[in-house]
Amino acid sequence: MMGQVKDSFMMFPLDFWDLSSFFAFMALILIVTYGLLSQNQGEAKVLINLKRLERIAIVFSLLFLATVIFRLLLSFF
Repeated sequence: MMGQVKDSFMMFPLDFWDLSSFFAFMALILIVTYGLLSQNQGEAKVLINLKRLERIAIVFSLLFLATVIFRLLLSFF
């Protein structure tokens, strides 16, 4: 058994559930960060582009929703 080689391809270590959880976690963190930074926009000296942060948060939220919809469709078919 020591000298045998199984397959020559490598399995992807993340499954669909892991990707969905990652998208949800990142979306939540980015949305909370955007909300906290937008309240203190004039006071704090933070050099973050809030529009870009908002767009990235929306993209991660849409990716999470797409994975949820895909899982729902797979369960029905």
